[in-house]
Amino acid sequence: MKSPIIKVEDLSFQYSNSDKYALKDIDVSFNRGDFACITGSSGSGKSTLSLALCGFIPHIIAGDYTGRILLQNVDSSKISLAEISQFIGLVQQDPENQLVTPTVIEEIAFGPENLVLPIEEIKIRIASSATITGLVSLFNRSVNELSGGEKQRVAIASILSMQPSVLVLDEPTAFLDKSSVKNLLLALKRLNEENQLTIIIIEHQPQLFRDYIDRLIVIEQGHIINDFTSHEIDFSPYIVSKKILSSIQMSKREEFSNELLISNEMDVSIKDNTILRNVSTTFRQGLIYGIIGPNGAGKTTFLMALINLISKSNGSVSYLGKNITTKETYKLAKDIGLVFQNPNHQLFEKTVLDEILFALKNLRLEREEYFSNAHKILSQSSLDHYQNRAPFSLSYGEKRRLSICSMQIYEPKILMLDEPFIGQDRKNIEYLLEVIEQRKLKGLTTVIVSHRDRFLFDLVDYVLVFREGELITQGFPHDLTELLQENEQISFDQE
Repeated sequence: MKSPIIKVEDLSFQYSNSDKYALKDIDVSFNRGDFACITGSSGSGKSTLSLALCGFIPHIIAGDYTGRILLQNVDSSKISLAEISQFIGLVQQDPENQLVTPTVIEEIAFGPENLVLPIEEIKIRIASSATITGLVSLFNRSVNELSGGEKQRVAIASILSMQPSVLVLDEPTAFLDKSSVKNLLLALKRLNEENQLTIIIIEHQPQLFRDYIDRLIVIEQGHIINDFTSHEIDFSPYIVSKKILSSIQMSKREEFSNELLISNEMDVSIKDNTILRNVSTTFRQGLIYGIIGPNGAGKTTFLMALINLISKSNGSVSYLGKNITTKETYKLAKDIGLVFQNPNHQLFEKTVLDEILFALKNLRLEREEYFSNAHKILSQSSLDHYQNRAPFSLSYGEKRRLSICSMQIYEPKILMLDEPFIGQDRKNIEYLLEVIEQRKLKGLTTVIVSHRDRFLFDLVDYVLVFREGELITQGFPHDLTELLQENEQISFDQE
């Protein structure tokens, strides 16, 4: 029997600012060449386990740490983080957390340069990692100008360039379009089979990797409760029923046709780089809109430009017939809310409860009925036991729900959600779907950006398709199905 290259023995960990264990009595091992997925509900301890496997716990993150993790029979707590990083690499859930250099090529080169490798070897590693992640054409781009999906690919490439023996990826496909997901997984499978690279994926939706993984490890409340081999895995508990989506799509209180928000021939340029060209569309009352397209297509830029977080170089935007092209964003916030792709950019208060109430105070909506609703929303979103915790201490998925809750409490007429389902388990996706459906029944408009094409097509009333800064088509889902099925860049999820 071969010896495992990673062995976790009786591991427990409690964050210094928490009153409960994030991990408790963890015993698990990984062999060379494993392709495993760790799943579990939001806040179950998945990301904490990844941080422990890669040495961030206990070397950087403080807390009560007991047990041990053996990396090739060496206790990881007894060696430096620099030594660990040459053996095991971590791609974090939030790619922005690990981008440290100005440009894409510098980011990919950063690790090998710190290993003081020969220049020719560094060049080989850069080329290989960039090819796997589809980044060659972006070498000279500033990382700050990239889309969320492009940043995620850069983070993956920067770790691949280190050529670790073990690769840990925390929700690696969350921000990626379908084409990028397919290419990445095929490349990882090749590295797994040809180089015996051990791959550990942290993921709420393991069905996305059904053709690749050979193990599914389930963690709940800090405990490992199951460790399935490939032939034992049942993916059905993780998949949202199509019936739920279809029922929302079919639901309506009455026909709404009022025009709320109109963009007319909108252009956006940043540093002489044209991001959007000639975008014209109309958002109507009481409908759910889906926005799809590959990474870097301009989807997020479009949302931000609608509410003047990014200046337009041409065109106009009107709301309820009034031109708002240059109106200050804070004056639009009561009627048009935007939940950012990265929740860390939208947290302001010291406690979760105060965070939910933050918008109310800013908008001067401090009426009793709003405040009494805060605790109800906390309970529905499974955040009630965190109400006195600091928002930044929550998991990535919990912070995302918190950002949505802070908008939900005052119900703007238009709510724009940028990748709202990232970091959510099935239960919490269904909660978010209920929020979206209730908005629809009240005649409120919701706009959703997502790479989950099939999911959106079964949910929304109207679809906008972006590519390379242009709105290439728009219409009702049933009218666009044939076009999208023929298009590899914007293909359907197979769920």
